[in-house]
Amino acid sequence: MCPEAECSFGIPQETFQLVDDKQPRLVISHTGLDYTDRMDAWARKRLAELEIEDICGSIFKSVSPSGGIERVKVCGNKGVLREIEVGICREIR
Repeated sequence: MCPEAECSFGIPQETFQLVDDKQPRLVISHTGLDYTDRMDAWARKRLAELEIEDICGSIFKSVSPSGGIERVKVCGNKGVLREIEVGICREIR
């Protein structure tokens, strides 16, 4: 499962990054278009679907802004501001 592909961003997709706005936002790197709400809606729907599948595990890409499990970079105007523990989809519970 690839969050960006399943959320209809295409393959290959634009480069995403998290941008700090008190709460990190998922934006396309070179345009600044914000897709946080779209990804959030997809992730909530997909999580509900997966909960009924009785899945016992999954694999996540470590630094992905969408599903990362560690060392996810949050950027600002002057580059990387900080690293957070999880990507934007992993925050949804």
